[in-house]
Amino acid sequence: MVALSTPFAALYDPIVELVQPVPSFHLDALCQEHPEINWFPGQGESAEPARAVCARCLVRFECAEYALEVDEKHGVWGGTSGLQRRHARAAGWTVGRLLYEIDTRVDRPAPVTAPCRECGGQLSRKDAVSADGWCWACRPV
Repeated sequence: MVALSTPFAALYDPIVELVQPVPSFHLDALCQEHPEINWFPGQGESAEPARAVCARCLVRFECAEYALEVDEKHGVWGGTSGLQRRHARAAGWTVGRLLYEIDTRVDRPAPVTAPCRECGGQLSRKDAVSADGWCWACRPV
């Protein structure tokens, strides 16, 4: 029996197996070797340990694809969260695009929201770099 904390644990229920076939890739999933990791983190809990395992998994793509296909709303599947999968479905992204966006994500600083000294309009990041407090349209020449 597989530990109940893995994403595939529910699929081992004999009744579920009759109704929903077990994905063919599940035996190769690296999460099967890590029952100590919380694959279904609650709000405020980190999903990073699960994502780190997923990043090394040979069937990551298939796992994320499965979660998108069955509209899995909870848990870490293929290194994706339920929120990320929901956004990907809404945007019409493929699994490849979703994984690319996750893998290339860079934590960016929050946009600057200071107003221009002259017009009161929002400064862009480019304007804020100059640190003079003027937007590009109002900046004295």
